[in-house]
Amino acid sequence: MRVRSTRPEDTTHGDGRTAWLLNAIDLVGWCSGVFAILLAVKRHRFLAQPRASQRWWALGIWLVHVAALGLFILIGSGFCSAPARPIPRAELN
Repeated sequence: MRVRSTRPEDTTHGDGRTAWLLNAIDLVGWCSGVFAILLAVKRHRFLAQPRASQRWWALGIWLVHVAALGLFILIGSGFCSAPARPIPRAELN
């Protein structure tokens, strides 16, 4: 049985915690996948809608994905985040 390492060099930030942004991206991916599966399962109901309604759904889904990507890029680049807290010298050892 393999034990998950808690060594600082094996984690995203080096402090033993996973980055919340990675969890958020994973959550968006899972939600998108579940929605796609539901849409495929209920495709006959979706295709029975008028073409204009289908276009609005497609546009809405596309905009949600583009907005999520833009938000993740901005947060990942540090543009929307608070400045990093300097690590005191005592914590480095």
